[in-house]
Amino acid sequence: DIGVIPFRSNRITDVINPLKLYEYCAAGLPIVAMRTPELNHYSHILYLSDTHEEFLQNIEKPLREDSETKRKERILFARNNTWESRVEELLAAITRIQDAANDIMASDKAPRPSD
Repeated sequence: DIGVIPFRSNRITDVINPLKLYEYCAAGLPIVAMRTPELNHYSHILYLSDTHEEFLQNIEKPLREDSETKRKERILFARNNTWESRVEELLAAITRIQDAANDIMASDKAPRPSD
């Protein structure tokens, strides 16, 4: 089995981040996709195609090249891209910013040597 993302290139698909990417990865499936600027970010886990002919050729590649290591890599990618993990990452960033702001505020209140 393989997952396919057969988008035609247009203004919408050039910026869309398809949910199927994460669903296929969660299932450990290799993915053949048409190249878009957004999907280029995931070239390490996708078989990207620039033409219809290349897309058809790429459908055969994962059937020959897939491995347990590649399946685990895709599953790990999906686990790292859940809503929960994204919220945790966002909250950690907010905490870092709050801590930095608190440090700045505390240093502004510290007594300064007189001139």
